[in-house]
Amino acid sequence: MADLCVGTGFDAHAFEPGVPLVIGGMTFRGDRGLAGHSDGDVVTHALIDAILGAAALGDIGTLFPSDDPTLLGVSSLKLLREAYAHVQRSGWRLVNADVVLIGNEPKIAPSASPVVARDSPRRPSRCSSAPLLDRYAAMNDHRERKSMCAGPAAGSRTGRRGKT
Repeated sequence: MADLCVGTGFDAHAFEPGVPLVIGGMTFRGDRGLAGHSDGDVVTHALIDAILGAAALGDIGTLFPSDDPTLLGVSSLKLLREAYAHVQRSGWRLVNADVVLIGNEPKIAPSASPVVARDSPRRPSRCSSAPLLDRYAAMNDHRERKSMCAGPAAGSRTGRRGKT
């Protein structure tokens, strides 16, 4: 039997006015997005942490330091592709992933619904630039109710577990 390793990723960002809102590689309309050195994509960041952690290759900050000026504003999908290539070079592959976004906005369920039926031949591509997300990840959201992240400055956070 082959080894099966499980990694867990978590990420949280505050909202910031004037920044595009990117979640799971999808851009949502609005007047604020999630603050971050890259594009602030909490879903993709958590996925990166999970796959790197499962392969015992550190975390997103190890591979992509936040003080690296070349990563300012970079697409998290680019980081995901690079992180997954690093995982594959180490002899691992992603088997499946599940992402839960916890936040009051945006409502991602209508946008993410194609991801749930990943084996459907009729399933449209949610994010053609992120085949890893399309093929292996399921994404859903949960509304917060008076939680520790509630309030006008609260952003979104995500937890995820990935198997490699």
